[in-house]
Amino acid sequence: MLCDDHPEITQYYEPGKEFVAFNGLDECADKARYYLTHEPERARIASAYFERTRAEHLWQHRFRHLLSDMGFPNS
Repeated sequence: MLCDDHPEITQYYEPGKEFVAFNGLDECADKARYYLTHEPERARIASAYFERTRAEHLWQHRFRHLLSDMGFPNS
């Protein structure tokens, strides 16, 4: 995943392992070109991002957390 460099993203994903940050469109394009020519590295990051998202960041996880915060046990 390529994403705009924002400090909050590191609360959810590990930089360099699960995502690659960029500052500005030129840097985004440079990094996209790099990863298009470095397939194993791109695939490793994409897979790690996918697995982390599937394990922790789906709507089910958000609602479960919200209901738990509201006091509904085992939601």
